Amino acid sequence: MKKTLIALAAIAAVSSAMADVSITGYFDRGYGIVNNTNANANFSSVSSNAGTSQLYFKGAEKISSDLTAIFTLENDFQDNGGATQGTVVQPSQNAGWGNGELFIGATSASMGTVRLGVPNSFMLGTVTSVGSPGYGTGWGSAYSTGFSIFNGIGTGATNYGGTLTTSNALTSTTAVTGARDIRIANTIQYSSPVMNGLSFGVGFAPQNNNVANGVGNTVGMTEYLLKYEAPQFTIAYDSARYVVGSLGTYQNKLTPSAASAAGVSTTGLPAALTVGDYNILADVKGSTTPLANYTNTHNFLGGNYAINDQIKIYGGYGSFTSSDNLAVGRSTQIGASYRMGAWEFMALDAQVQDSNSGLASTGANIQLNRSMESVGANYWLSKQTRVYARYETINFGTNTTSFAGSSQTRSTLGLSTSF
Repeated sequence: MKKTLIALAAIAAVSSAMADVSITGYFDRGYGIVNNTNANANFSSVSSNAGTSQLYFKGAEKISSDLTAIFTLENDFQDNGGATQGTVVQPSQNAGWGNGELFIGATSASMGTVRLGVPNSFMLGTVTSVGSPGYGTGWGSAYSTGFSIFNGIGTGATNYGGTLTTSNALTSTTAVTGARDIRIANTIQYSSPVMNGLSFGVGFAPQNNNVANGVGNTVGMTEYLLKYEAPQFTIAYDSARYVVGSLGTYQNKLTPSAASAAGVSTTGLPAALTVGDYNILADVKGSTTPLANYTNTHNFLGGNYAINDQIKIYGGYGSFTSSDNLAVGRSTQIGASYRMGAWEFMALDAQVQDSNSGLASTGANIQLNRSMESVGANYWLSKQTRVYARYETINFGTNTTSFAGSSQTRSTLGLSTSF
């Protein structure tokens, strides 16, 4: 009996000294149909359509009455590690374990929170939560892999989890979807305490500019957030800036299509964009040479207002600028949500006006404005499980003659649960 008590006391002592670790996540599968004006017309699949399926490991250890050590390890996943019926098995987002948000840090009620690693960008929450109803980054969102309110370089392109990449250049089958700020490696991030509703955040990723051919150099990032929360409304302003040094970097390269290497066909290209213009664009944004001496800034002001317990309206204004004048423009978005019992309805309209000055060497203007409208519904079976439906229409070239891939609709019906 005495030995048993000693053993129990030892276990209790060890347990009290250990961090509290939780396993949480989100699992989502929906039947979706994409109707696009290119070869992928009427494509059907079953995937995570209302959000990213993910598994979180989170830990917290009390250091003192006002200081807690924390960590987060996120793993995003798809079927068979990202495989589909038409691809070989490969990890989701071209990465394995810890391919999502990943950081260690400390939090204090009086001093704020510091995160080191790959924390989510402040911009991600500002665009998707403050300035938009609850689409997250899923279908219907103005911040998904299919549509974004920014242009230039960002951290949210498909298969580039945690690193920077340029937004897609136009080809005969692929339209510009935009760039997103999701998360970037090597980040130091600070969030202040909330004082009378007001808070701020600062993020920083160091620039490395040491290697002449760009391989191994990294992009510098600075981000600033100012936020005010009141019982009935929230407003936030965020600015994220990326800087590439004089020696360039391959961190944000994209592999050009086979067509660009052999000369682009004019089939399907809008009249404002010629083959010669695209070849220049491919040289600037492609993989032949590292991108150098480049800056790109994303700004966003968003807010929401609860009219009553059932109705909330959302709005946002964004802008983007770049040193090469190829990513210059603005965006507007407006949305609403309505809650009635177990039902929740959402709607969003987003418009992007691309006012770039074109390619200086040719004088051509390649601006391509784009728009996205969506409606969605959730039926909550419980606090964590829902049946959802989404429908969105996207036009990647509202200011030009339609071309292959310029118009798209996506619809889905699915089930999701949080745990």
